[in-house]
Amino acid sequence: MDVLIKRIEDLNFQRPYDRETHKKIYSYINENVLSVADQDECPPLQILIYAVENIISPDLIRLQIPHLLHLLAHIECIRRRAVKQASRALSWNDYFSDSDERRAVLLTEQERKFMEQISDESEQAGDRKLYATVIFRLCQLHIHSLWRDDTEDQLQDYMAQYFPSFTNQQPNRLFYLDLSQDEQRQLRDVGKTCAKFLRDASEWETRLEQAWVAKGYARNSALLHIDSCVKTPDFPLMISTVSKSFCRSAVRNLKKNFQSR
Repeated sequence: MDVLIKRIEDLNFQRPYDRETHKKIYSYINENVLSVADQDECPPLQILIYAVENIISPDLIRLQIPHLLHLLAHIECIRRRAVKQASRALSWNDYFSDSDERRAVLLTEQERKFMEQISDESEQAGDRKLYATVIFRLCQLHIHSLWRDDTEDQLQDYMAQYFPSFTNQQPNRLFYLDLSQDEQRQLRDVGKTCAKFLRDASEWETRLEQAWVAKGYARNSALLHIDSCVKTPDFPLMISTVSKSFCRSAVRNLKKNFQSR
């Protein structure tokens, strides 16, 4: 695994695609990770981070947003589990520090500081807020992008997946399963914003098409005219670089907290 981590860390995702290096990483993962991994277990953190970087760098691949949401949810699961383990380790360390049990092995000063950094409440709150912001913005961006690409069937499907409170179906997105009540409320608000955007966009599109036809142009050519007007300030799409920045910050924080000691 050290070989894999080194190869991933040496990659510069902002440079042109390095086919040979990526090929070596893929081969290593297939031969040394996937071949021995339990299919029910979460992939190693470094592989998740690598997959995220491939989606968001150098430019966010919008079609991969559903996969990105799933990857980030896995990373958040790892982060939260690490927080619990660090808190438990600190509690046992405090307990044995005050006991007469001489056989107990206490944390070193470096280890204790490392555990305190991971379990710090303000750090936890900040990381969680960042994670939730990334998830909510990506959901919104994906809905905007699907409308832009005129994929009505997918729009309905993903609206139901991302905002299950609008339907009677059970949530099937990993990121939804550990949302707090307040976070679920925030997600509903995002869903309402998306629903309003779709209603307004549909009405705007209809008006534009009618005006286009009234000028004597063919109705099917109105689609090209509508497409050229999508970028106007009246209907701004979520800027991909903003979501990419959120994603990078989340990954960077996790790297900081889980780097090898």
